Amino acid sequence: RYECSYVYFVPSVWQYHLSNMKEVPKCIRLMSCSGEKLIKDLVKLMREKSSEETLILNQYGPAECTIDCLMSFIDDEME
Repeated sequence: RYECSYVYFVPSVWQYHLSNMKEVPKCIRLMSCSGEKLIKDLVKLMREKSSEETLILNQYGPAECTIDCLMSFIDDEME
């Protein structure tokens, strides 16, 4: 009935779900994560399983004082 357009998981949960699904539903426009290191292999898997228009957002923030304080969209040119 309702289509979700934004999904947030820590990278290990993204890894689990992406490894067990054929593709990310087309309604997902933003895939976001923080709380653990986002590695290149996971970004590659996120790209392979999602549509070209889907954005990937990596967030950072020290858990002791805030949830997220720095965010960066991930593109194919990033190292």
